[in-house]
Amino acid sequence: MFHTGGGTTLPDQSAQTLILNAAKACYLRQGVAKTTAADIANEAGISRATLYRRFPSHGDIFLAVLARDSWEMVADCEAKLSGITDPAEHVIEGILVVLDEIVRRPLHAHVFAESGGSWVLSQTMAAQTLHDMCIQMLHAMPGLRIVEGGEGERRVAYLAEWILRILASYAIAPSHLARNRDEMRELLHTTLEPTVRAILKPAATGSSKSTIRR
Repeated sequence: MFHTGGGTTLPDQSAQTLILNAAKACYLRQGVAKTTAADIANEAGISRATLYRRFPSHGDIFLAVLARDSWEMVADCEAKLSGITDPAEHVIEGILVVLDEIVRRPLHAHVFAESGGSWVLSQTMAAQTLHDMCIQMLHAMPGLRIVEGGEGERRVAYLAEWILRILASYAIAPSHLARNRDEMRELLHTTLEPTVRAILKPAATGSSKSTIRR
């Protein structure tokens, strides 16, 4: 159980939601870089000691907030990708959809566009939850057949890290060459598609290409 500053006792899950909601409110109001653990504790109505018993560091809170909102975004993105059965095409269209969603969602837009780029990139790449999320999305792709363990799993892990790096880097600093969705699609087909097909070739079976209707 979890005790707030007002003496109210909350279940652990409700306590986590309280803290994450408070952190998100602080991030949107004053930015991630300027938000402190004390700010989050005050917003949640708890002490810093109580906050740190739940989350060891501010970095852990940030990653938990980002992961929670990212899962919500993934659910929306997956619905838009339901008609794509070719794994490589699924990856490319998925990147395009996520990049579109990042600028539409307040937390993601703020984190990637207004926070320090190098800090956000390092936090994103160090977050095991985001890496696992990307792997789970790859496993769920239609047409992809992964042999558990060994080279197949390792290749998917490599691809997941590469996708995260692409998403984070383009969200922080958009391309000066690909200025719209069609140009970005062409860029990804030219540079990323051969790599994706090479990585997935031992485990994937392809089918006809399709793209997302906007």
